[in-house]
Amino acid sequence: MIAKKGSSDIMTPEGLGIIVAVLCLIVLVAFAGKIFFSADPKINQATSTLDQISQIIRNLQENQSKNYLMESPSSWNLVYFSVNDKKPASCDFETCFCICDNSWLNSYDASVCEAKKGICKNLNENIIFEKQNFLNLNNLPRTIIINKTKEQIIIKYLLEDNVDNSKLYGEPKL
Repeated sequence: MIAKKGSSDIMTPEGLGIIVAVLCLIVLVAFAGKIFFSADPKINQATSTLDQISQIIRNLQENQSKNYLMESPSSWNLVYFSVNDKKPASCDFETCFCICDNSWLNSYDASVCEAKKGICKNLNENIIFEKQNFLNLNNLPRTIIINKTKEQIIIKYLLEDNVDNSKLYGEPKL
């Protein structure tokens, strides 16, 4: 078959290259969409929240405080693991700051923080919560106060009159 002058032939090397490029682009977009939409939104929220709080802690100067509005993930916990506490495997330093699905607290086993849903950061800070060694993230959104002293970081709720504060703090120390 003879091609007429000026007609386009899709079977040229350039045409095949365009077809292959379009097919690769479609596969790439489908793969990226699958990864993006398969991620657990609570894990994404927990990662973002822990990153933001960790950044505040790193940037605080001694005797300085900062308020942070906790919006998600609801029903999780901020947890601090000290030198002597059993820590999740993801915490490979002496101390660790984590945000975990609160269902693990019933077992008092830190490794469940990683096995279930939990994200940990390694901070070289001594973190203390107002009443326990964790802060329950129920009744969100809520504002927390992060205060840096010479020896420690203190994290507590900004108390508000319309919230039952007896439900904000969990079980005894791990």
